[in-house]
Amino acid sequence: MPNFFVTERYRGTANFTNERNVWRLRVTDTETNKVVKEVEVPSRNVDTAITRAKDMARKWEKDNA
Repeated sequence: MPNFFVTERYRGTANFTNERNVWRLRVTDTETNKVVKEVEVPSRNVDTAITRAKDMARKWEKDNA
């Protein structure tokens, strides 16, 4: 049974930037290893940032399938 909550092709990652005190969320295409979307967002903790990055990856895969 496939897992519908994890994307196969796109991966969402979150990195904290100290200089601007924000999270940089990226969606990466795992086949070409290129960043397809990148945004900076404020977030209070790492769990929220990771969840938002994974949500971005799911949305990107849904919109570009």
